[in-house]
Amino acid sequence: MIYAVLYFEFFKIGLFAIGGGLAAIPFLYEAASRYSWISAEKIPEMLAVAQIFPGAIGVNLCSYAASYAAPLGVIMAPLGLISPQIAVIALISKALDKYQKTNLLQAVFTAVKPAAAGLLAAAAFFLCRGALLNPARYGAALSEIFKIKECIVFLVILFLIFTLKKHPALYIALGAACGIALKL
Repeated sequence: MIYAVLYFEFFKIGLFAIGGGLAAIPFLYEAASRYSWISAEKIPEMLAVAQIFPGAIGVNLCSYAASYAAPLGVIMAPLGLISPQIAVIALISKALDKYQKTNLLQAVFTAVKPAAAGLLAAAAFFLCRGALLNPARYGAALSEIFKIKECIVFLVILFLIFTLKKHPALYIALGAACGIALKL
């Protein structure tokens, strides 16, 4: 039964997570509110691990999330995630070739862009909230609500990204070094 649930849940994510693997994050938080095999606190950690491994972030993320549910979840979840895309591509590939330049199709693609941007913005919000805030401390002093060390590392690296414009691997390595040094 758990395998059917995993397939169906990740099928829904694959169907509606327009914009790539990071767009699946809001859907994972929603799944975390309904199932015990995934927790909202683990999602930022799962994303970090998923980004380390080669391959599509969405597939890596759903494999990791499903590994908490069942051993073969690492197979059923990615199958569920990619099934909608395979079906949609198979169904509309011929039509896209024929109607590629029509105003209706261009309007559909234009309408999908804000949805993808919204999903990616929600993913950024959820990840920042999980990485920078102490949810158990809401209502307390600001110094208790925010994870101060994490916020400082975040702001410094964000500043460096916008000023130095170096390869992303440099910032990942810097973040890892800070995490190790500060025992985050």
